[in-house]
Amino acid sequence: MDLKQNLIMTVIKIRRLRTVKERLNQDYNHLQREKGNIEFAAVDQSYLQQYRSDNEKLDVEQLLQEPHRPMAKFFLNQLLLMRLTILSLVKGAIFRQVC
Repeated sequence: MDLKQNLIMTVIKIRRLRTVKERLNQDYNHLQREKGNIEFAAVDQSYLQQYRSDNEKLDVEQLLQEPHRPMAKFFLNQLLLMRLTILSLVKGAIFRQVC
């Protein structure tokens, strides 16, 4: 091969490497977001388990007197987590279609 063809092949290889690096970075960022979602859910779940164990001996009347509703907070957090997961899946599907 002559110098021009070598240069063209080198440019093609560099472009491929950039594309692979970009995809790896996007995958890594996606996995980091998923890791955060899982950690968020785990903390929320442990909070709920602790709340249940602390209050299992209370009757309904005592529980109704609480100023806050931990189950409502847990439910809203789960909805947020599902929304984030759905958005992540949709973004991934769109990205795969484009590439």
